[in-house]
Amino acid sequence: MSWQTVKLGDVMTVGRGSSPRPIKDERFFTGGTIPWVKIADATASGKFIYQTNQHVNDYGASFSRKLKPGALIFPASGTLGIPRFLGVEACIHDGWLYFSDYQGIDPDWLYYRIILLKNYYEGIAYGAAIQNINTDIVRNTEIQLPDLATQRAMTAVLGTYDDLIATNQRRIALLEDAARRLYREWFVHLRFPGHESVPVKDGVPEGWCRKTIEDFIEIQSGFAFKSGTFEPEGLYGLVTIRNVQDGEFLANCESSLNLIPDKMPPECKLKTGDILVSLTGNVGRCCLVVGNNLLLNQRVAKLIPKKLSYRELAYLLFRDENFRKSLESLSNGAAQQNLSPIKMGKVEIAFAPEEVFQLFSELTNHSIEQILILKEQNQQLAQARDLLLPKLMSGQLDVSGIALPDEVAA
Repeated sequence: MSWQTVKLGDVMTVGRGSSPRPIKDERFFTGGTIPWVKIADATASGKFIYQTNQHVNDYGASFSRKLKPGALIFPASGTLGIPRFLGVEACIHDGWLYFSDYQGIDPDWLYYRIILLKNYYEGIAYGAAIQNINTDIVRNTEIQLPDLATQRAMTAVLGTYDDLIATNQRRIALLEDAARRLYREWFVHLRFPGHESVPVKDGVPEGWCRKTIEDFIEIQSGFAFKSGTFEPEGLYGLVTIRNVQDGEFLANCESSLNLIPDKMPPECKLKTGDILVSLTGNVGRCCLVVGNNLLLNQRVAKLIPKKLSYRELAYLLFRDENFRKSLESLSNGAAQQNLSPIKMGKVEIAFAPEEVFQLFSELTNHSIEQILILKEQNQQLAQARDLLLPKLMSGQLDVSGIALPDEVAA
């Protein structure tokens, strides 16, 4: 196996994205249909970016950098070390770098190699509040490069894990979409079973009423752990605002500890299936926990349904886009939004009779449980892939001796 030392800039083009300025000028965005990739769009799991929070129009795109599907991009500010492929044609923000014109280097292999450069780039990044690296730093980065055949053999193994993860993610999306549609049908459009014969008065069906969130959900805020008690590899991971994405729980915790503080509420110990919601930053993000030995840190709240039949409604309510917008309208803070659990608990919704909740729970419970199973599988696949990654990329492990995951081998 032949390896050579190369600088990234010698085997590819490294360029930077571009943003229309001033960035809040609506002329660039009104009627826009072209995805505009910002750093925040990299928080979704998976190798590819298919959707973005914002879109630019043709005028805005003329001031940005438009790339074809399959382009590999790398965040040069904020959260470093999360490369992504574009799944669609899109424009990239100036916080991104892009790679093209490859010479003897496979872009899929580069994707995995860059992941291992995360700690290196974080160590040399500049910027007090936000980490930044520039194109010259990336161009001058030296790596050990095997021949193309070896590169492709490595990516075939690693890609098997990512393909399985992507398949599970598609299944998760279908299951959640079906459950969310049913929620909207019953609790937003009020087309629940038998609704045709139920008169509506003052905006709610007969037998329904208006209740507050705190009437059926207990809201437990996270605990303020002291940073002096943190351990590099403690028994308990601390779940922070970073772990709570929109519908996605990031299992890797940046901090941990060995001893649970005496004053920590027992509800702050998390388990698979718990429902979390963000209280700062992008408020109202909601996800299901997957994992154990996790503790809830401040700036995140845990939603505890007061009845088992309320669990699915609680999750799907907070995953509803319109409900999230109502939470955003409650938040305050000039530099950063903050959502008060007390204010959140006072929000009113149309509350159904118990038999409606029970039927809804029975119809959606299987989907939620399947989602959790698939998410757990993805965690296991990702852990196995991440154990292989450094060994393959260093040449320590020969690809010919690696067994593929059971699902593929079968």
